[in-house]
Amino acid sequence: KAFFKYKPVITVPHAQQMEEGSEVSEVNIARGLTVILTNWRCLVMIVVSFFMTFRSRTIYIVTTSLWMEQIYGLSASECGWTTIAIIVGEVIGLMGIQFCAWRVKLKTAALVCLLIQLLCGSVPLLILTWIDGNTIDGFLWVAIVLIVSLSMGHESFYVIQQTNAVTYTPSPRYTRMLLLVERLSQEIGAIFALWFTAKLWLSF
Repeated sequence: KAFFKYKPVITVPHAQQMEEGSEVSEVNIARGLTVILTNWRCLVMIVVSFFMTFRSRTIYIVTTSLWMEQIYGLSASECGWTTIAIIVGEVIGLMGIQFCAWRVKLKTAALVCLLIQLLCGSVPLLILTWIDGNTIDGFLWVAIVLIVSLSMGHESFYVIQQTNAVTYTPSPRYTRMLLLVERLSQEIGAIFALWFTAKLWLSF
């Protein structure tokens, strides 16, 4: 007591600290969402993510499941080849993006990815089914190659979309939130795609 001066330590209850922290967190989340949802670039990326996922999921459901089972008559185990085809296409797409990442501009890479989906997958599929029927004259391997092309274009464009979010985020502090909002938009698009595709297929 002769050498030390006693001062009481004032502690904040743990519950109060948690409450104050949650209030700050909620304010930051609300502020981040406001910034993202009022930025036109972010809105474009979110909308594109929705329709990109909606389109890709409808294509995957039709080409890798309904088309294979009901048109080609494949069993559940044989449909596994379409899953392998998707994986092969995704790997090729990712390798292509990795090769082009530092060699071309972002807008050029996005255009190339869209053209790959259109010219290597969608247009040949439309032409072949129009000429040779839904089974492409029985050539299953051609259908598998088209699935590889479609998944290759989709996966490469998906990477481009994430790169857009990182590049054009309003502020680096909102990058993670923008990616999460984009992911939410993609999942909503996937849900709508599952519902819409099954309903449309059963109706026709």
